[in-house]
Amino acid sequence: MSIAHLLSSTPGWLFDVTLQTTLLLSLASGVTICLPRLAAARRHFIQASALLLIPGVMACSFMAPAWRMPWGLQQTAQTTAGVHKETTKEDIDPFAHAVLSNATLRAKAQDDALLSPLWAVLWLAGMATCAVALGVSARALRRLRAASRVVQDAHMQRCFQEEVAAFHLWLPGTSLRMNADCLVPMTWGLSRKTVLLPEQAAEWQETRLRLVLRHELAHIARGDVLVTLLTTLAALLLWFHPLVWLMLRACERSREQACDDLALAHSGQSANDFAEELLATVAGLGGTTRPWLPLALAVSASAKAMRQRLTSLVQAGRHRSSYSRLQKLALLLPAMGAAFGLAGLSACRKAAPTAQAQILIMSRFISIPPDSSILAEAGLTLDANTPALQSLGILNAAQTQDLLQKLSQTKGINLMSAPSVTTRSGQKATIEVTREFIYPTQFDPPKQATQDQPFIPTTPAAFQMKPVGVRLEVVPTIGYEDDIELSVAPEVTTFEGFIDYGTPITQAGKVVSENKVQQPIFHTLKTTAGFHLKSGQSVVFGGLGTPDSDPLTSHHPKMRDLDSAALTSQLPKTKDLVFFIIQANTLESGTAATAPK
Repeated sequence: MSIAHLLSSTPGWLFDVTLQTTLLLSLASGVTICLPRLAAARRHFIQASALLLIPGVMACSFMAPAWRMPWGLQQTAQTTAGVHKETTKEDIDPFAHAVLSNATLRAKAQDDALLSPLWAVLWLAGMATCAVALGVSARALRRLRAASRVVQDAHMQRCFQEEVAAFHLWLPGTSLRMNADCLVPMTWGLSRKTVLLPEQAAEWQETRLRLVLRHELAHIARGDVLVTLLTTLAALLLWFHPLVWLMLRACERSREQACDDLALAHSGQSANDFAEELLATVAGLGGTTRPWLPLALAVSASAKAMRQRLTSLVQAGRHRSSYSRLQKLALLLPAMGAAFGLAGLSACRKAAPTAQAQILIMSRFISIPPDSSILAEAGLTLDANTPALQSLGILNAAQTQDLLQKLSQTKGINLMSAPSVTTRSGQKATIEVTREFIYPTQFDPPKQATQDQPFIPTTPAAFQMKPVGVRLEVVPTIGYEDDIELSVAPEVTTFEGFIDYGTPITQAGKVVSENKVQQPIFHTLKTTAGFHLKSGQSVVFGGLGTPDSDPLTSHHPKMRDLDSAALTSQLPKTKDLVFFIIQANTLESGTAATAPK
């Protein structure tokens, strides 16, 4: 995918990803709400898995098969039917309506081209700001560890090592540290795991100390440090989505409750006794709020958080075990499949043109008399006072077929050529129906060496080739919903005749050489335009073409020996109309292109 297309599709892609993520997180929330007695560890696994699937959904949105909501299709059909009915009622000219729609779409595309990079910049700026906040948190934790001291108390170290062994972990004694600036216990670190206690922990009773150590070590045993880091990074990808932050907050609450359950299982106490000790421990902490360090797992002493933790501990009949590895795998596989399916949900995303997409361009070059009524009957009007190619409108497939049938049944109509070409989306294709007209551009002057030698008139010394006929350049690009953005540049070049710029050479009053220096005169009509088409629609151009009602490629040009005044007076005053029909059709991969009939 090109950078330009990525920028242009960012708003629609973000909207689709937001919708996909909303459905994914809503599904995970619905599961946890429908199972109120679900173990906190299992609830945390479901919530964390939903957050961790966000990067996968964003990546798979480029690969998953696209699909839309059924009501979105019905709304589109109703809107289309309403427009058709309104157009029929007001009897609007279909070609004028097509040109107006094309202009409106081009204006909207220009607005999108200006706004799309702004959306991308805002999204990236938000992620950069959040990344800076994480970097500040990591630096603050490094400073906090550097300013802390290793616990030297033998009793505290013995309790720490016993609890570490109970969780089947291995941590050096330097992992247990104290700091005067630390008001609540906290844990962090991937390679150097740290359990930081406040200075007042030296005065705690053994029961309270072991409860705190069990809770902090439960974070390490469960791998909460890494999971919290990954879920936070996943939330930063959609920093503007409030549901993502609500799920992240719910995940943190479930994480703390799961650690309480694990600490309770290792304490040997009853749930009520453990809850009383936990409440007393939190009430005795020096701080009432946890520091804002998103990369550290700190105890929250807020009333709401404690009420939820205590309720989870003392609630009877609640399961406290976590999923086994096999159960986690059995849940992750269908969840990943559902996330991949949701990644294809598309509401307004601009699809990238595939490398296999091909477009068949069929053109018809037609010469018709200027007094023919064919164009007027088809609703196509040509301004005879404008000496240039003019865009006459857009025809659908049925209208194009009807017009061609009328042209084939009308006398005086000359189908000059009907070439076609197949090209890929975004690639330029050229159609030429021309002949090479070679004419001199430089001349050697006349000369005569002696009176006895014959006179040598002006002689051509350099030549140039001019293609005479029809040349058409097209650049079709497949856009959203297989619409075609067609850029066309038709050009018609005809030969008008010669002008003699030479002067007869005389000697002794006699003409010894006519000394003709003939230069051709060409008539060129060209224009450039862009259109928004559906597959099968045709673009129509028209303009004054070749003189003498001669087809553009029927024969070689006639030589005329005329001066400028004579040429102006003797050229025909009427010319045929050159009439173009350019049709674009999308082709599936492997479909063979068929020539127009």
